[in-house]
Amino acid sequence: FRRNPEVAEMALLEWALSHVFDGPDVPLVTMAGISSISPDKFAGVCFDLVPTMQQIKVTTNVTSLWASLKCGETPPSPEDLETPADVLVWRQANTSRFRILGPEEAMALICVQEGMTFAHVCEMIAVHDSPDDAALRAAGYLRAWIEAEIISCIRFIDAGVK
Repeated sequence: FRRNPEVAEMALLEWALSHVFDGPDVPLVTMAGISSISPDKFAGVCFDLVPTMQQIKVTTNVTSLWASLKCGETPPSPEDLETPADVLVWRQANTSRFRILGPEEAMALICVQEGMTFAHVCEMIAVHDSPDDAALRAAGYLRAWIEAEIISCIRFIDAGVK
């Protein structure tokens, strides 16, 4: 597949979509659950992601190719991306979904996967781009992840850990 990396990436995307669809159901965090957390405790909060969520890296326009083929349209020509992209693959209700993540959100999601507290995720976001609104951007990502149904658990950790 060296000459046609989009074929390998199409297989990877298809595998990820199948994997998230067939995965186990788990309880999900809701916005009501998040809003019940006291602001003074939020810095020490960690989030567990649903076990079926996948974050894959692509180097081609495979997401556009897949979407066109799924809709029965003529796909665009395969192209290499200027920089590799992270694709979030997940199940929302009974539908497998995917979307390209921006570099900052991809990094923040990796931080969550690694068990970092919300405060540490905010710090990483502040280093990645403007520190002035890092917490606001982190909260926006968190809201999107909750609405996408990829957060399965809230854990409280001492702010000095991880």
